[in-house]
Amino acid sequence: MVAAQVVRGEALAEQAGGIADAVAGITVRLYGDIPADEADAAARVLTLITQRANAELAAIPT
Repeated sequence: MVAAQVVRGEALAEQAGGIADAVAGITVRLYGDIPADEADAAARVLTLITQRANAELAAIPT
């Protein structure tokens, strides 16, 4: 039983590695040519919006 679990765990780890590689490739294609200063500005704006949205959600009575 334990050996089968190890084999399944290794298979899942291999699959996860393949998924991570695919996501990394997509990320490079989507964001790779965006200048760093523009990406930094976008990150600041999105962080601010996220903070505001979280504050709005926290203010909703439950």
